[in-house]
Amino acid sequence: MIDADTAFRLGLVQKICEPEKLMDDCVELATTINRNGRLIAAHTVEFIEDKLLYEIQGWEKGFEVHRDFYAHLRQSKDYDEGSAAFSERRKPEFSQEFYDAKTKPPGVPDPVK
Repeated sequence: MIDADTAFRLGLVQKICEPEKLMDDCVELATTINRNGRLIAAHTVEFIEDKLLYEIQGWEKGFEVHRDFYAHLRQSKDYDEGSAAFSERRKPEFSQEFYDAKTKPPGVPDPVK
């Protein structure tokens, strides 16, 4: 077990919250996450809860799981919209849609099987 200051210094946590401000800080973080694409947020939760915390055995397996999640997200229109919005310095308009075989632009991988 390590203390909060050490965890922060090592980059394991992004912020140390005062106990009386914990709920406000949690709501602020949840609001930030909610503004991002829901597909990415859902995949992140699944990756952290189901894969990272319970199933991954070693870095090789972790890399394989990450690659599969990335390939799936790369097939979404939200991936391209997020990248375009970032480069154009505008707020993204996420659709939660995936490309089909006819609309898939070059560079988007085939679906993960």
